[in-house]
Amino acid sequence: MDGTAADEHPPRVEFRGQVFEVFSYDPELRSEIWSRYRTGQRIRIYGELVNFKGRWEFIVRDRSWLR
Repeated sequence: MDGTAADEHPPRVEFRGQVFEVFSYDPELRSEIWSRYRTGQRIRIYGELVNFKGRWEFIVRDRSWLR
């Protein structure tokens, strides 16, 4: 996925005209995502698109998924 960071806490990305949260179950990886991407910057990640409680979000499962 290649988009624009739309928010930092929690991290969100604008992708194809929609905004999605970016999440990781690993607290250290989640912290790295928060510190790496700032609003307005390009964000490139691999992520699983999932529906969580009616909201679509990208789940990042491994540090190697960050580009």
